[in-house]
Amino acid sequence: MIRAALVNFQLTVDSIPGMVHTMKPNGEVEFVITVKEFAVRNRLHMQFYAQADKEVNQKTAAFLPFGWGDTLLKALAECMRTIREHPYEPE
Repeated sequence: MIRAALVNFQLTVDSIPGMVHTMKPNGEVEFVITVKEFAVRNRLHMQFYAQADKEVNQKTAAFLPFGWGDTLLKALAECMRTIREHPYEPE
């Protein structure tokens, strides 16, 4: 019973989102990227999901940049690649 409670607690802790942001040279925050960890009972198969707080490509087909990966860095890199490939077009 205690083991099950510890596993559930660890899954909850592992799922707490972390925040990452990119900055312009003048220090202004341009994007905030939230990274979440998805854990299942088999801890060998965790997935990470990263999503930006602002839409890109607003004038054509707006969407929130995101990325999936089996490590935090892979998810973050995919999200940042999407941000670099699609223009941010503020109104």
